[in-house]
Amino acid sequence: MSTRRTATQGLILTILSTLAFVGSGCSDNVSDRDIEMIDLAAVRAAIADPGTTRLLDPRSPAEFAQGRIPTAVNIPLADISDRKDDIDPRLARFKGVIVYGNDPGSGVARATAKRLMRSGLKGVRMFAGGIAEWRTAGLKLEADAPKPSVSEAAPAPSGGSSGSGFGKPPTSTPADGVK
Repeated sequence: MSTRRTATQGLILTILSTLAFVGSGCSDNVSDRDIEMIDLAAVRAAIADPGTTRLLDPRSPAEFAQGRIPTAVNIPLADISDRKDDIDPRLARFKGVIVYGNDPGSGVARATAKRLMRSGLKGVRMFAGGIAEWRTAGLKLEADAPKPSVSEAAPAPSGGSSGSGFGKPPTSTPADGVK
């Protein structure tokens, strides 16, 4: 009976050891609890020292063009790998990366931060307040210059002699074609 008891205890010890090993961080799972949240003051300090920390805006290129926190780079979530050691070169040289989205409920910002952490990037933090908190604090956003509308981009030709005639009033000719 003691041999059977010893074998059972050994099996239980092996199972518990395996579970402890698996649960101790060997997994690449990253949860929201693993993301370090930072406040507005920390973001402003990072902007003041641009050589060490990169601001990352994972929103769509259209949203990014409409308004972003100064010095941020746009890398949409779909372009970020979560494979171990596959770190985007635009981020690799920085000691830290601050990810932000539109507001505290930004799922794309959280998903981006977790993906970066799974890839092995160190110093990933999230500014949960995002664009909403930045604006509420009265801080300015950078934006791309608006693109001209179709009517501004291609003005209608004038009635000058070098045009194709487009936009000119029709000219009348005698019905018989004789001048």
